[in-house]
Amino acid sequence: MEEAAEKKSEQGKGQEADQKKEERQPSPLRNGTLSKISDRLLLAGLLVGNVLLVWRYFSSPFTYVFSAPVVPILASMLGFAGVEYDVAIHWILIAFFIAGPLTLYLFVKELSGRKSSAFISAILYSLPVFRSRFEALTVSGDGAHIAALTLVPLAAFFLMRFLKKGSFPAAIAASIAVLLVALTSPFGLFILLSVMLVVTFSEMLLGTGRVRFLRFVLILMISGGLSAFWYNPEFVRLSLVSTPGMAVIAAIKNLVPLSFFILPVLGTFGFLIFDKRAHLQPLFVALGLTFLFGLISFAGGLARFAVSTQSRYLPEVSFSLSILWGVVGVFVYDLLGYLPQSKWFPIPVARRKMLKKGVLVVFFLTIIILAVVVPYREAISGRSGRVITGASESVVIDIGEIRERTGGVHRILGYVITSLTAVATTGLYFRLRKEEKQV
Repeated sequence: MEEAAEKKSEQGKGQEADQKKEERQPSPLRNGTLSKISDRLLLAGLLVGNVLLVWRYFSSPFTYVFSAPVVPILASMLGFAGVEYDVAIHWILIAFFIAGPLTLYLFVKELSGRKSSAFISAILYSLPVFRSRFEALTVSGDGAHIAALTLVPLAAFFLMRFLKKGSFPAAIAASIAVLLVALTSPFGLFILLSVMLVVTFSEMLLGTGRVRFLRFVLILMISGGLSAFWYNPEFVRLSLVSTPGMAVIAAIKNLVPLSFFILPVLGTFGFLIFDKRAHLQPLFVALGLTFLFGLISFAGGLARFAVSTQSRYLPEVSFSLSILWGVVGVFVYDLLGYLPQSKWFPIPVARRKMLKKGVLVVFFLTIIILAVVVPYREAISGRSGRVITGASESVVIDIGEIRERTGGVHRILGYVITSLTAVATTGLYFRLRKEEKQV
């Protein structure tokens, strides 16, 4: 009897110990909830900070020009609420500008798996000291480009999810994002394709390269079919033989000889250093984008118009450098914790936590000082409207004329292609869902 009582007592104590152990262990649900809350707080902080940075420009008109329908359609929708067209355009472009660092945060978090890298990248991308985005929006009248650049990280975000997991909803989301970029700015579509190529190559380096490349092609096919109602085959043909189209082809031709040297070197470099090293993927993407846009932006003589106008790539250079600094900055910050003590780094391990806190304090103080001391101070023109100068004039006017010349049968063909693509994509989605339920 006594032995039985002792066993029961031991069992009871064991159960109590297990229960206490479970209580001490963090709940996965609780961790997920806290993660979502911290994400929302970080995004809310970025939103508020960017609103404050451009607050005084909400009432300052600036020039704009469009060759794609998304922003004008959004402005027309606001017109039903009684907002004037110019004011609506102004609000929409400012909203896209403010949202840019938020979408960059989502992409870098997906790329690196680190909120810290994403947050640093978004903060640096927001700083007025890197003013190329703001100049493009307010001075150059290139608001459509900046609006499209805000959507580029979303497309890259869903592209990565589809390439990694093969989730068809992610493929649909990526295709819709590509469609929105194409319907916001043709130049933005060129930027997006460049980003997608770098991201896809980084995924191919991790293994199953053929499968991931075919997934990338699938997204291009779906988005191309969905955009056919606007970019119908005749529209594309006339665009290629137009003045800006010939300029694009000339730029690509001038890049071909350079690519014979650069691509093999980059390919070899990528495979030797980054092949099947998932932890280095963020660095590869950051370096790849910085090299690509830096090369185009600072290498002259490619062509005169849209794709090769060097100053138009400065926002992309800021975009790429922000990602690079976010990835490298967090790596260096982590390195402070486990770097061995030596004559080159004599700080004892016991004081590393204090050092890391000091680094954070210095970083945030520097950010605040830069935001206050170097605000946006652009000379915005005192008028708003469709003002086109230089290279933009040729591009926009030619595209408008081409759109007018592709009527009747050509537009009907475009709508048919879009409809068939939508039906086929929807059917494939439900078929895959049915197969998943059966498994």
